[in-house]
Amino acid sequence: MIGQTVSHYRILDKLGEGGMGVAYKAHDTKLDRTVALKFLPSHLGADEFEKQRFLNEAKAASALDNSNICSIHSIEETDEGNLFIVMAYYDGMPLKRKIEQGQIPLNDIINYALQIAAGLQKAHDKGIVHRDLKPANIFITTDDQVKIIDFGLAKAARHTMLTKPGTTLGTVPYMSPEQEQGSNVDHRTDIWSFGVLMYEMLTGQIPFRSEYETALVYSIINEDPVPVTDISPDVPGVIDTIVMKCLEKDPEHRYQQINDLVQELHQINQSPEPEEEKQKHLTRSMHRPCNNRVYRMEFIFKSCDYSEVTPSAAECPEKIGILIFICAYHFTVCQHDLCSHKIVDRQAVFTG
Repeated sequence: MIGQTVSHYRILDKLGEGGMGVAYKAHDTKLDRTVALKFLPSHLGADEFEKQRFLNEAKAASALDNSNICSIHSIEETDEGNLFIVMAYYDGMPLKRKIEQGQIPLNDIINYALQIAAGLQKAHDKGIVHRDLKPANIFITTDDQVKIIDFGLAKAARHTMLTKPGTTLGTVPYMSPEQEQGSNVDHRTDIWSFGVLMYEMLTGQIPFRSEYETALVYSIINEDPVPVTDISPDVPGVIDTIVMKCLEKDPEHRYQQINDLVQELHQINQSPEPEEEKQKHLTRSMHRPCNNRVYRMEFIFKSCDYSEVTPSAAECPEKIGILIFICAYHFTVCQHDLCSHKIVDRQAVFTG
């Protein structure tokens, strides 16, 4: 379509293509401005369900007036009856590409997170749930302003969810457990996806990974991720705590409103964490139980009896050497299994 004119829009370049449409950069000859046009893919044009989803995106986004949500100018139709959305055009790149380019500075991550949260809160206040929040749907402009795009799966809380029978809508690695299971979802599914976004920005990888979709879904529903600080030790523990709360399996245990976590992020942004506090958070994060297996070693000595390793162990200097060895073993066994509420007791007995 490049070089063609549709209505009063001259197509300049192809911007990208996704499940919900093909986007082009275009020149609005009437208003002399650059815009983005999103067309429903031709193979879906005859599908009334897909058309309705496409219209749903335009309506959902156009109802939101927020600097962190992509502006919708209008929805129009070609002479052949093909629908397209006219949107604001921004210079910059998707968050997905930014993550792929390498580590993002922590201050930038917090800045992006706050802006994403502000856009989500606006949507949630209007009763709109995005349901497909992911790096490809977050655009970062050249002046570091965040724009949430693609409300194609958005659900208005007051209306019936638009879903084909037997289908689950969303992008699997970013979907909440309840969304994976096809349950009714509310705004807290976006809070889960927000946690996945933050995890990926902080570590460069998604919290749940598998080559097979079935295994990936099982992991999302049943397993907890490795703490952020295990992968990126420089991340303050308080941020790790925020991310893990977003990724709680039970929606009742997550943040109940996006604004709740915004307040905590603002505190981090405004009050840099002292180095000693940062170390405390990191230590606490590494030793808190999460979700795969946690081994509790009981140390029984001939002259000293401890149910756990504590500073008081120093009272038995003759056992310090073996105690250090045990601690090293304990950390080796547990470093990949610090994430579980299932406790497996193991007893190490030393008599010498």
